Amino acid sequence: MGMIRYSEGELRDALARAVRIRWPEETLLIVTDCRAESPSDVFRAAERDAQLSTGWGAGHAVLAATRSRLIFQERTTHAHLVKAMAAILCTVAVAVLFFGSGLASFAAIGLTGLSLWTIAKVVEVLTVGGTSIEFHRVEMVDRTAQRIDGAVGSGMVYRLRVLDPSDFGMIVSLVNGYGRAAA
Repeated sequence: MGMIRYSEGELRDALARAVRIRWPEETLLIVTDCRAESPSDVFRAAERDAQLSTGWGAGHAVLAATRSRLIFQERTTHAHLVKAMAAILCTVAVAVLFFGSGLASFAAIGLTGLSLWTIAKVVEVLTVGGTSIEFHRVEMVDRTAQRIDGAVGSGMVYRLRVLDPSDFGMIVSLVNGYGRAAA
């Protein structure tokens, strides 16, 4: 487990599980790094591009694709942070057991950590993969900037920039293939 954010393998597993649960007839086809911008961030694009190579900007989120939808998922979620806190509490509980004042303190801290872990896991199952854009709701594909604009079910528009050119090409071909099949 990555302490602060999902590792590559954890994220792929969580997304594959979410796809199986939410859309049983679909499979996960591709997972690639991306960045999300709101459409009002156009004027700050140059500033964001400068930050791309300096830290959290690159690879802070991923875009996954199935045969009929795009799924946006951040690498750091609230549930993952709560799981990290639960792991720290469980570590403190073990330290209290070996060096502390007895079994009661160990049990209280350990059960609190275990409860937090369980709640975070349930929240994770319910929220991972929740931001999805069906292909027919993709509003614009900008091949030059490698951006895809689309609306989620609630109508909120996401502007997603795919970082890898070859992955962007595969995603665009999936989106365009759906458009031809639906016509």
